[in-house]
Amino acid sequence: MASNLTKMVKFNNGQLYPILGLGTWQASSVIDDSTHAALIDSIKSAIDIGYRHFDCAAIYNNEKLVGKAVNDKISEGVIKRDELYITSKLWNNKHRFELVEEALKNTLNDLCLSYVDLYLIHWPFGTSEDSNATDSEGRLLGSGISYLETWKAMEGCVQKGLTKSIGVSNFNIKQLKDILEIATIKPVVNQVECHPYLTQNKLKAFCESNGILLTGYAPLGSAKRSWAGPEEDAILDEPIVKQLADKYKKSNAQILIKFQIQRGVIVIPKSSNPMRQKENFDVWDFELTTQDIDLLESLNRNARYFEFNTIHYTDTLWNNKHNPKDVEVALKNSLKLLGLDYLDLYLIHWPVATSDYPIAQDSEGRFIGADDSYLDTWKAMEQCVQLGLTKSIGISNFNIKQVKEILEIATIKPAVNQVENHPYLTQNKLKEVCESNGIILTAYGPLGSPYRGPNSKGLVLLDEPIVKQIADKYKKTNAQILIRFQIQRGVIVIPKSSNPERQKENFDVWDFEMSKEEMDLLESLNQNQRYVLFKPAMHLKDYPFNEEQ
Repeated sequence: MASNLTKMVKFNNGQLYPILGLGTWQASSVIDDSTHAALIDSIKSAIDIGYRHFDCAAIYNNEKLVGKAVNDKISEGVIKRDELYITSKLWNNKHRFELVEEALKNTLNDLCLSYVDLYLIHWPFGTSEDSNATDSEGRLLGSGISYLETWKAMEGCVQKGLTKSIGVSNFNIKQLKDILEIATIKPVVNQVECHPYLTQNKLKAFCESNGILLTGYAPLGSAKRSWAGPEEDAILDEPIVKQLADKYKKSNAQILIKFQIQRGVIVIPKSSNPMRQKENFDVWDFELTTQDIDLLESLNRNARYFEFNTIHYTDTLWNNKHNPKDVEVALKNSLKLLGLDYLDLYLIHWPVATSDYPIAQDSEGRFIGADDSYLDTWKAMEQCVQLGLTKSIGISNFNIKQVKEILEIATIKPAVNQVENHPYLTQNKLKEVCESNGIILTAYGPLGSPYRGPNSKGLVLLDEPIVKQIADKYKKTNAQILIRFQIQRGVIVIPKSSNPERQKENFDVWDFEMSKEEMDLLESLNQNQRYVLFKPAMHLKDYPFNEEQ
């Protein structure tokens, strides 16, 4: 195995790093002794096979287990610390300058190491330090902290010897340029999703021209991720990949791994199966031809498997920006904060317009209204599409009358109408009008917004007996039943959770189908019960919930 360990790349700071590593995402963090033992054993087996590069992250919630496995092998004399290359990542709620060093020290404590070899900013956006804090729509609150501030703190971690190298993850070209303009220590890598369906050639070329290497996660397409749809293309099943695998008498996975290695991309396939780990590592005895590489590159379709708001960004225009002159400015501000060139979908958040000062209130604590018409706002939204600032536009919390008025003047129709939607508020009449006009409904609050506090009737949808009855039948959670309900109705659904295990659970809804009778039973729960009333705007002329839905 020794020759395998010589397959190294050189960072822009001179540090060598193995081009092939092992990813530890989805290695279970469940509190279960047998599961923990299996993870520890899988890391140990990888070390025995020859892996020396391990890709970790605080959010994976398993660094203590990785640390135990690594330190056991060091104690046994199998390896030395300086023969290992450990990567970890800073999570989004630790972007503030003062928190970065503390977060890294917590990671080191979990790993039982005095330094990591590489530390990355996991995503370019920061979230509230209270990981459960949400806005009125149940969405995670942003921190407003710039990744430039975070980068300066990362540089301090190098200077203190807590990490040998630093880099970024999921950064686009614009964000990398921003970092390079202020960096005294350049990023050594940018870790991004990368495989033949998403070759990232433009990003790769930019990185390499600036001495930054690309690391490819999900090189095999991450087929076992919980949110994979039943009809989704799987790169491991791609005929061209199989054709090359047959040619070289290798597995499809080995072809995909070798593809990245020959492109000079660091690659971190994930497996906890020792036989699969060994197979994935056995890629040094063959070479793909230029024609083979070109054939694999031709599969590119900019298809992403990972959705964490780096793929389809939806944002909304707030009520104090309804004046047509403010719409483009507001969207550009959102793009700047997100570090993006465009959004995939931009919505008018509410049909009501308020004063330029967003929290201005009258003597009764109500928002002060403005005279702006959402029809004028819509024309400005259309202009944003024409300027390439957003791919699609839509509306949110609009009633039937308001939807019809938009359609009368629109040259670009709304793509969606995002509204509160769940079995206590099925919105069937609104859904029918929208669908008959090619508008898809998006459901927020699909679980009944249980953290909003009691509503006027004291109803908690997640405790509804009918929901529980169906959940028991399918051996699913109540939340999974409520999510599947919307999917089978053809409604886009956006449940909120900041808990990784709950996120995973909410995505695991593709392996069952409710019957028509069960769907009808859930629909029968409708009682036009709203959890979101937006009370400070009830007096405004365009308040939507005074009209029949």
